[in-house]
Amino acid sequence: MDWAKEEKTLTLITEQFEHETVTDFRIEKIHNSSTDHKSYHFDLIHLFFLVPVLKNTGNRKELYIPVTNIEYSEIVVEKFLQYFELAHKVFENNHLTSIKFLNLKVAAQEELNKAIKNHLDTFTHDMYFRDRNADTPISKLKRYRVQTKEFLQHKADVESIPSDLWEFFRRTILVAKGEINISPIGWTFEESLTDSIALRYFVEHAESVDLMVSEDNRIAYFRVT
Repeated sequence: MDWAKEEKTLTLITEQFEHETVTDFRIEKIHNSSTDHKSYHFDLIHLFFLVPVLKNTGNRKELYIPVTNIEYSEIVVEKFLQYFELAHKVFENNHLTSIKFLNLKVAAQEELNKAIKNHLDTFTHDMYFRDRNADTPISKLKRYRVQTKEFLQHKADVESIPSDLWEFFRRTILVAKGEINISPIGWTFEESLTDSIALRYFVEHAESVDLMVSEDNRIAYFRVT
């Protein structure tokens, strides 16, 4: 594959960030008192973050979003709190670091399942609803850097996806962490990935995209900066 080059290290960008010693930690709780379920609407941003929460087979239906800008955090709360019972704004040394949404509402789960069943967009389907690979443990990962020019030279008949999702990343996780680690479901490291609408979206917008590939060519996750 001319569009992927193996890299020898797995250095995390977050390891390059300076970590301040936390001497003060507090949580600001925000309760959702709304009982209005008729207004549920799922855009691409909602689906990107909520589908993995829904598919989590454990009891904890929670969502964690790193965000450091106070003003933008209000937008994040407004966007996601309606689907959860409670949100925690987390402050370390008096600086906002993240928002954690707890307990995905049953009504939200039902409406989300309906949206998935009836009119799921191609981007979300590509991310999370490909045929599942074997559930055997993944080990001995190799990192492949997507070569942007070569990848985009492979023409694909895909629809245009709005930049809203990338703008959300840019205002939240990328500012807070410097990178985003994304776990697609059912992806295999093969030439047909040039037809992936989701991977193409990130290659078009990101500075770099690294694929973490197992020995049996499953993609465990990919890292975006």
